[in-house]
Amino acid sequence: MSNELVKYDPELNTIPLRKFTPIEMNLFFSIVSRMRDQGNKTVRFSFDQLKELSNYKPTANKRFIDDIENTYQKILSLRFGRRSKSGLNREFFVMFTEFEIKGEAEEPYVDIQIYPKALHLLNDLESWVRYALAEFRDLKSSYAKTMFRLL
Repeated sequence: MSNELVKYDPELNTIPLRKFTPIEMNLFFSIVSRMRDQGNKTVRFSFDQLKELSNYKPTANKRFIDDIENTYQKILSLRFGRRSKSGLNREFFVMFTEFEIKGEAEEPYVDIQIYPKALHLLNDLESWVRYALAEFRDLKSSYAKTMFRLL
């Protein structure tokens, strides 16, 4: 677990995560670390797995589900896009299209799927940003986390 790597296209660093709390940043980059090279298939995270990856401390599932939902609401506000050199062609998209939380399942889980136009952020990377998830997770403030991933 301690050698889990976060690896993604540098374009992801151009998107500000200003409204994310440190817990939400941990959840987001834990998801990113496991979504890498999964193509567009739906990836299932058990609550236990996601808690362990993100070093999530509170134990109540209701609060955890609220934190997952808040993280996804903020992920939905992240807009990726491309603009042609002339500026006449523009497209915008979100990173994940499916985020299904099943807290009543015998073993609670979250199913997540990446949007096809965002595949290049996590798959077949020609250049990348890479760091240890544990080092990122151990930073306390969102400012420190942002500086860490940008450096």
